[in-house]
Amino acid sequence: MNRYKTEKTEMRERLLQGFMAVAVLIALLIFAEGIAAQAATGAVSVESVNYDDSTITIKMSSADHMIFLSNATQKKWEYVPAVITDKGSYKLATMDISWVSMSTNFVMSFKGDVSSEPIKVTIPKRDNSLKVTYNMGTGKMNFTNAGTKTVEWKKRDSMTWSDYNEQTFEAALAAFIDNGASLMFRVKGVNGTGTDAGSRPGKEVTVNIPKKSTAPTIVIDDSKMSLALKKGMAYRYVDENGYPVNEQSGWTEITSDCRRTLAEIAPNAMYNKKEGREGEDVYIQFYKKATSSSQMSKYRTIKIPAQPSLSQADLSSDNSMIEYTSASSFKLTFKTAGENNVLEYCFITKSMQDYGVTIEDISNDSLTWTEVTSQTPIVKSKETDPKLTEGTLIYFRKKAVKSLGEEGYRIASPAELLGTVNYPKGAATAGFTLLKTIEGMCKDGSNPLTFSFTSDTRGEIDTVQFRTSGGNAMGTAKFTVTIDNLGENNYYYNVKLTDLSGITRTDDTLYAYIYFKGEAVNDPTKASIRSSAEGGIGLYIYPKSEINNPSGIQEKQEVAEKLRWEGYDAYGDQIGFTTAVKRVYLSNLNDDQKDFRFKIDMGTLYVPKLENGDEVTYTEDLAAVKTIRYDGVELTSGTDYNVEYYSAKNGANKDYRAAVITLHADKIEQHAAIDDRDKDTPVYIYLNNGEVITSGITMNLQRTAVAQSNTSFTFTLGKLEPFITIKTTDASGNTTETTQPNYETYYKIRLTIPAKLGNKNDYEVSVKTVTWNGLNISLSVTSPADNVIEIMLDNAMLNELPGITTTVTYPIVIEFSNGYVISNGITMTVNPANNNNNNN
Repeated sequence: MNRYKTEKTEMRERLLQGFMAVAVLIALLIFAEGIAAQAATGAVSVESVNYDDSTITIKMSSADHMIFLSNATQKKWEYVPAVITDKGSYKLATMDISWVSMSTNFVMSFKGDVSSEPIKVTIPKRDNSLKVTYNMGTGKMNFTNAGTKTVEWKKRDSMTWSDYNEQTFEAALAAFIDNGASLMFRVKGVNGTGTDAGSRPGKEVTVNIPKKSTAPTIVIDDSKMSLALKKGMAYRYVDENGYPVNEQSGWTEITSDCRRTLAEIAPNAMYNKKEGREGEDVYIQFYKKATSSSQMSKYRTIKIPAQPSLSQADLSSDNSMIEYTSASSFKLTFKTAGENNVLEYCFITKSMQDYGVTIEDISNDSLTWTEVTSQTPIVKSKETDPKLTEGTLIYFRKKAVKSLGEEGYRIASPAELLGTVNYPKGAATAGFTLLKTIEGMCKDGSNPLTFSFTSDTRGEIDTVQFRTSGGNAMGTAKFTVTIDNLGENNYYYNVKLTDLSGITRTDDTLYAYIYFKGEAVNDPTKASIRSSAEGGIGLYIYPKSEINNPSGIQEKQEVAEKLRWEGYDAYGDQIGFTTAVKRVYLSNLNDDQKDFRFKIDMGTLYVPKLENGDEVTYTEDLAAVKTIRYDGVELTSGTDYNVEYYSAKNGANKDYRAAVITLHADKIEQHAAIDDRDKDTPVYIYLNNGEVITSGITMNLQRTAVAQSNTSFTFTLGKLEPFITIKTTDASGNTTETTQPNYETYYKIRLTIPAKLGNKNDYEVSVKTVTWNGLNISLSVTSPADNVIEIMLDNAMLNELPGITTTVTYPIVIEFSNGYVISNGITMTVNPANNNNNNN
């Protein structure tokens, strides 16, 4: 037999062996698939439902690697990233269920990747039925819909819940009453296991436990010396430490609202003037009883000290006195009165005396006490208070004073007689003085007018009123008065009128009516001084000068004709009239207005003579503009402004002079001392008659742009990072890098353009150049948006600034298209490349 195989035979054997190996592999795969199919049976189960940490734990076979979740329909399954714990023969998958709705029962379906038979578990909705209230009267908690369920509670800010037990809770509740507390209650949850999902903790119910109410407020009537008490209060007598004075000092309950006098409730504190018996300190403690709607209150103890008496200094006639100021008025002076010795007085009129009212009737409603805290005289008059007739009795006493703390009170002293009213015969004046001024000049103490008179009584002037010759009141003046005593019953009054703005101007002479304290101001017959052409004080007010721009085309044309403006066209007038000048500061654009006009109507044609005299007269000088000031700088006539005049008649057919003033704002802004920018600053016009027009014309030099804040940049050459490298990784793990500008690190300057710049809503301006030490450094400039321009500096260019060998600082200069330049407030400091300073 031939033992040697041919080459073809060996090839066939190798092919046969390969086919057999493939067949075995296929058989093994079929066998494994059968085993897997056989293992893919059974179901997962619920190990536990834990409502404390809002999780559910599923028990699955050791072959399971994943857990899947669906709802009751089981139509769509989702993989759950649960925490899986291997227990050897089985696995536990724990997952969050805090997202499950609390308002309804929620069915959850689970299965594993191997244990593919689904199971269902229903997470119950939360119990919302519990209601809890607190009864302050009984100190008990009342529960509704709790049934046999366990209720738990906690303080609002606590993390720990405790089972509610009535006995132990009452002990805790006692600690809450003093300061109050906010408590929370709920039905206790039951964790689930297996097919029983348990129950969630119920809805939390908040109950506020009020603290003890505040101690009752004890209102003591200072005048009538009595206490206002409310139903539900109780009081007892205690010592200074708050302890009952004896065993009989029990609580007296107040059963209805009432008022008790100090004599009734604290008789031992009262001073008996007739018997000379001193009082003693009395302490009374009060509280409010508990009700079904309020807690018992805290205690309040008040001290009612022994009643004081007036001092010998108070009783001295040199310190407490009546002085008469006219035939119908007087003043009361208490020189010992002050913050530490508050006095008070009352009147017992003749009509009260006729009814039998005496000072001993302390609780009588007819007695009204008035407080005195200073030595300032108190003026009274029978003209304003007709009850103060001859024979009225005046009493005074030391006022009751409340303590600065909760405890203590000083009772008013017994009253003493100050005196009986007995009026003198009155005062008289003589002579006539005519005062003259211009409307608006005598105001706020400027340009005052003075006059004087004598009187046989010393009084306090209340009002200086001015009336026409027909008696019509035209207003009152503000004034100051000095009084010199020239001897017995002879006083010299010097009156300075400091403000006449309350008087209406007329073309007639006005006459002064002077009223003292207590006299009826609105009754001309009651004035102590009643002026007329025959005697007293007269006043003439010349018309004031004021801004009065023409309001329409016709009026503008009329002004142009009076000033002989040849070829004037009101429609095409580029200057126009205004009272609010707005100039784009330092602009060189033709569209930005430079000249502005306004018109002043002088009150008169000639300058009034303001010296006192019997006639209304004028000087020979024409009324004119003397000078103009802006921001404290006197402007130059002919350069900063021009004035043109014309004469006319007003509505009363009186001659007056008008001035048309043209302001040259482009010249005014050149004054170095003018530093008001971006605000309406008044233009002051001084006239040769002494008037100063301080309102009516404003000028606003608006800067084209303002840096939002002072800015400083500092960096080292070459250390700025103008670019950033971005790395991205695709799904295959391949990383690519791209380079792009890192705009977040670029220096930025933000400028604000004022709204309505140049009085225009659509003013167009742009940044022309941004330079530092003469070098352009700008990368980009945004167009104005919301009136803000943002300039981004070029970091790449900054890194290569030439010629920097030492640290240097220069301003960043920003020039705009209208010629305006910002050259300060923004600086940049550059360190040489070898400097180790950090960028900012």
